Order: sequence, then C-alpha cells, then structure tokens
Amino acid sequence: MTKTTNPSRVLATALRTAIDPATVDAWKKIGYTPTEKQARFHASTAHACMFGGAMGAGKSRALTAEALRAAWLYPGIRVGCFRRSYDELAESFLVELADFDYAEALGARWNKSTHNLTFANKSVVRFRYCATVEDAKVRQGGAYQLICFDESGMVMGDVIEALEERQRTANPKIPVLGLRLASNPGDVGHAWLKARFIDSTDYGRHLAVDAQGRSVEFIPARAADNPYLDAGYDAQLAAISDPERRRAVRDGDWDIVAGAMFSEWDRERHVVKDFKIPEQWRRLAGVDYGYSNPFAVVWLAIDPDGRAWLYRELYATKVGEREQARMILAAEKAAGEKFVPRFMDPAAWGQTGDALSPAVQYCLEGCGVVQATNDRLSGASRFHTYLSDGPACAHHRQLGWTQCPLLHVFESCVNWIATVPPLPRDPKRPEDVLTTAVDHLYDATRYGLMAVGLTPGAAIYSQFTDTPRPRRKKYLVPREGDPSQARPGDCQKSPFVS
Repeated sequence: MTKTTNPSRVLATALRTAIDPATVDAWKKIGYTPTEKQARFHASTAHACMFGGAMGAGKSRALTAEALRAAWLYPGIRVGCFRRSYDELAESFLVELADFDYAEALGARWNKSTHNLTFANKSVVRFRYCATVEDAKVRQGGAYQLICFDESGMVMGDVIEALEERQRTANPKIPVLGLRLASNPGDVGHAWLKARFIDSTDYGRHLAVDAQGRSVEFIPARAADNPYLDAGYDAQLAAISDPERRRAVRDGDWDIVAGAMFSEWDRERHVVKDFKIPEQWRRLAGVDYGYSNPFAVVWLAIDPDGRAWLYRELYATKVGEREQARMILAAEKAAGEKFVPRFMDPAAWGQTGDALSPAVQYCLEGCGVVQATNDRLSGASRFHTYLSDGPACAHHRQLGWTQCPLLHVFESCVNWIATVPPLPRDPKRPEDVLTTAVDHLYDATRYGLMAVGLTPGAAIYSQFTDTPRPRRKKYLVPREGDPSQARPGDCQKSPFVS
C-alpha cells in the first residue's frame, strides 16, 4: 500500500533539519545553551519524541526552550505546554519561563491571568493543566502544531493520545511539529510510555514507526548528562534508600517501576508459551464490565496442584453488554468449553432507571454470571499470593526448577502482560492498586482468583462445590429455551452458570 505524503510533515522535517541554533540565535537571545542530550532532543525530526530518564537531566528546560524556539521561528504557530495540574505547571514550565525572562528578548508578552505567552509574529504558547481525557477534550476548540508535556508519566496514555488528536494545521505555511514529552520512569503512564517510546526504539537505539505511520524517537538521559548540575545532586540521588526508586530517578531505568504494586512479577518466570489446557483442569473466568473504559475478561485454568494458568483474555472498548456476552460465549465455544463459571464485577448489577443492568443483559444472551467478591484489599492480597512461588509445576520441573509462581500467564495475553505488572501502588492506600490506573484486566483476574485455592494442595474454594454458598449472592441464568426470546422476568436464581 502506498502511503500518502503529508505536506505539513515534509515541511516540518525540512525546516527542522535546516535549523541551526547557533545561526538562528533564538537561544542566545534568551541565554540558553543546550547540553549534548538536549541538543539531540531539539534536533529530532520525529513526530513524537520523548526526552526521558533520570532527574536532573534538564528535561523541563529543554521542553520550554523547544516551545519558545518554535513560537519564534514559525509565525502564527500554536504551542501547548502541559502538566497534570497548575501547581505542577508552576514548578516546571513556569519556573523555566521566568528564568528565560518570559522570552522578552524574543518580543514575547506574558499574560499571568491567562497563562498565555504571545509573540509579535502572532504565535502563542499556552500553558495548561491536563490530568484526564475530559481535560484533554476541553482543548478541542483549538488546534496545536506542537504539544509539549512535562512529566507525562503522571497521566494515563489515553490523555496524551487525546491531546495528540488536537494536532492539525489549516495553514500550509505552519507545520505540525508533533509531540514532545519528558518523563521519569514510574507512575501511572509508565507502561504506555515504555511501549511507545522505549520498547519500540530498543531504548533509543533507532527510530520507530507506529501503527499510524508516524515516526517515534527516544532520547535517554541521566543527571550525569547535565554538566550544569552541582556534584552534590548526584550524591543526593545516590543516597535514595529505596533501590527501585533510586534506579528510576538516578539511572533512568525503564525496566523497573518505582512504586509498582507487584514487585514479585518476573516476566521470565511468570510468562509461558501457550499450550493446550488439559480437559480435566477446572476453568473459570473473571469479568470486569466497561464501555468507554475497556471491558475485560480473563480465563483461568486450575491444575491439580491448585496453580492458576491465565490462558485467554478479551479486552475491548465501546462494546455493548449484549455483544460482550456474545464475544465471551463465542470464545468459549471455539475452545470447546461447555461449563465455565464466570465471576463478574458486582457493579454490573447496578440499574439506572428502567434500564436493565449489564448482568441481566448478559443473562438474556445466555451468558450466565456470578456476582464476584469485590473486597479490593483481599483481592490484592490474593494476587500477591499467586505471584509468589510454590513447588515447581511439572513444566518447570522438567527445566530443573524447584519452585515456580502459582500464577502463569500465556504469552498470547499481551494486553494483560502490558497493563497488569506495572500497576502502581495507591500512595494513600498502599495495600491497594491505584484505582485511576489501567486496572481492568487486573480486576477481572482478582475476581477469578478470589474463587480458587490459596496455595497448591489447598482445598479449592468455589461457589460450585459443596462449600456453603455465601448469602445474598446473585446467580443469573436464563430459563430453558431460546435466550434471544428471554425477558427480564425469565431470569431465575441458580447456583449454576450456563
């Protein structure tokens, strides 16, 4: 397929390639001399470039200088500089802007009340907060040709994507310069940033191209790359007692997540190649309902030792309840599965007005569900238990292991592997996952894990054995007959799931 050339992108690349800060002297006017790593960042012609790594590398200063240069060079351009909150904006962009005397040497005028920096050439740099997708949607009224987001790991990836949708130009003389980010490893956006910028570029060793055909670049940086720092700053970072946090903020190590909830995770130990699950192994599913947020389903198989094998996932957005149920049934039918208990998010039993609840909608499609146990702290504790080691399974005994995790994940469950291991801990409730993170597959998994044994050899707890059934649980299945003809009153209480 022949790709259509974007004239604005060609113009942007040509202009950036031709720019020489020493001759253009915008930075000389504001007193900015870039370090070697900052200069690499400014020279990038990629659509999306992240300057990332350790604290003290001069990331905020580079972003601010990039915004000022663009405004001075391209008359009429609109630049957006973002942080998660105005307080954080005041601690990064606005500090650097003040140090550059609000670009007065470039003929700019600062409006403190609107947080706008305007130039005589009609360019404008707007300093704004953006913490959620809803905040990003507020920016729909205006187009940006350059977006700079400092500490972008503090927001979810969909926030960055929503802002990126604002990038366009109606003037062929004004290029779309793209996306410029800065971040340290860790926090809620870690997994998204790592996948897009670090993994895709092999840690900055080469340019990458994303699914939309846009170029992506990563410029790694450490405090040692900034010659303007005093010697005591590196010693201060080296003295951080938490080894994971020290690797993140001093070394810029993207292979760890400072503050991650599940430090037991080890891809080499937990992830296994797919294989055919033995028919005699018990199976169950966990379901986290969602529409705008993803709906997530995981299937677990329990081996004779009580170990859990996460062998299949479903993960999608903008799918209605009936279609979700059909997708689940289709996946199970394709695998020849006839009896799979499904434990669903208790919130799915909520009803708004006369509308049927999602659980009832599932029921009417013939996809029976059980109201899951939703004690978040107990669920997190159960998750820790399963990520921990027990006596080695038959597969790992053949490899010479004496121990292996109680939970194994098939390598085909790519969304689970990308979103669950890096989930951050809630700083206000350290025993729980941060609920604003992408925790949908995690929630579905803990619903399932709360229904199985704690350790190998332990009696498997189930709603479907002779274990006394907890009271006030709701079991929904359609009565016998054609599910498509079922009505709300046709659903009954039952200990079984079709």
